[in-house]
Amino acid sequence: HYFRWQGTVDNTTNPQSWGVTYGANTVPAPDGDEYFAAALLLAHRRWGSDGAVNYLAEGQAVASAMLRNPASGTRFPIIHQTQNMVTFVPNGNSHNFSDPSYHLPAFYGLYARDGAAEVAEKWRSVAEISRAYLVTSANAATGLHPDYASFTGVPTANMQDHDDFRFDAWRVVMNMAVDYAWFSSDASMKTQVEKYHSFFSKYL
Repeated sequence: HYFRWQGTVDNTTNPQSWGVTYGANTVPAPDGDEYFAAALLLAHRRWGSDGAVNYLAEGQAVASAMLRNPASGTRFPIIHQTQNMVTFVPNGNSHNFSDPSYHLPAFYGLYARDGAAEVAEKWRSVAEISRAYLVTSANAATGLHPDYASFTGVPTANMQDHDDFRFDAWRVVMNMAVDYAWFSSDASMKTQVEKYHSFFSKYL
């Protein structure tokens, strides 16, 4: 129930059945898995699961895999087993740090509500840890986030061009706003979003 993040599409055939070729060593991008699980659970809420696709079962399977996939060789669960937060990539050394833009506490709340009952409390804990991480990984003055950061929130100094606000980090403000609106009403999320507003308002 992991998904490779990139593939090559064969668009020379019928567009209704394009083939996709994946590299043997292509890894997941955890935010993709998080979005897939959330989309399936929201589809269940919208249309139910009695049709051709059992959205509820599929969404629960993807969400559960993020927590429960056993470590095997260089592969690990998407949610780090001891840090209880999303990893950058659940493979090799990339398992040992995070990406603030992958922290989606609103989705974790959805998994707790609609996912497998036996892991609901775990997801609620992961959501609270992510909310705290979205504060600790933000720059204290600007509120902006780095692309990648250690589990303590310190930007990853050994990742060139990813230790400050760049390619991934622009998504973090959306994640905090959605969480505030959907589930948490956590004042810290509102404060962090307002820091983004304050920073970028200088350039309007």
